[in-house]
Amino acid sequence: MLRRKILNCAPNVVVAFMHSSYLPVGMALVGTGIPMVASEHIGPDHYQTRPFQLALVMLTPFMAQKITVVSEQIKQQYGPWLRRVMVVAPNPIAAPSTKNEKRAPRARRVLSVGRLTTQKNHGCLIAAFALIASDFPDWTLRIVGEGELRGALERQIREFGLERRVELPGAISDIWREYRNASFFVSPSTYESFGLATAEALLSGVPAVAFEDCPGTNVLIQNNVDGILVNESRDRTQALSIVLKRLMASPEEVERLSHASVRRLEAYSLPRVLDTWESILRDAAQATTSTQFDRVKIS
Repeated sequence: MLRRKILNCAPNVVVAFMHSSYLPVGMALVGTGIPMVASEHIGPDHYQTRPFQLALVMLTPFMAQKITVVSEQIKQQYGPWLRRVMVVAPNPIAAPSTKNEKRAPRARRVLSVGRLTTQKNHGCLIAAFALIASDFPDWTLRIVGEGELRGALERQIREFGLERRVELPGAISDIWREYRNASFFVSPSTYESFGLATAEALLSGVPAVAFEDCPGTNVLIQNNVDGILVNESRDRTQALSIVLKRLMASPEEVERLSHASVRRLEAYSLPRVLDTWESILRDAAQATTSTQFDRVKIS
């Protein structure tokens, strides 16, 4: 079905996002001579417990002209077999203009944004907040997003007795308002391909906190300049709670970090990202298909 639909469109190049898409699309294009660009938006850590998926992904160089990844850091984490066909195409980010908008006083609120999944590690953030919550009774933690771990996180919140202190509002359409109303942002993720929410927070003038060993996020935060990178040592929860306490107890430091975070991440501006994609698509469309699968003609 994919093959018929694509041939009916007669495209110069096909772009397929994520391995769940580019693997079947690549197989559908075998023998057609139509080039494909595979866009990967996750790092190799994702495949550590998914060996069958990784085995399939290793076939991608036979089917795709290029594989895009969202950062040079992520590219270097893949092996040479995949890396040789990879090119960096970062996610674009741009905050809406607030030129005529008066910013409200910062709420005493810790914000996190992301899917409620194991990768995002929100359980660690809730546990870290619980360690110091009694010291800061007027602070709240707000985790924006939806996912399969909602039930488990709600149970954890009840076990800590934090039902009135930790909010799980689900998905929010006006995410920029969430950033503007927060005191600081926390990404407790174990890994990211590109910390889009972290970048959005920084563009909104909100200091960001993340783990020092989290790829895809640690390249965005300048430690002690516009945010804090947590050195997890042996206990991630304890290490994170120390940083939360430090910022919650020091509005002056939060303000200092906020001033530095109001900067444009030029490498991720929309015009530059569009230029990158235009170059990738032009090269793929002009390339002569020469993979070994192209020798197989399927009617």
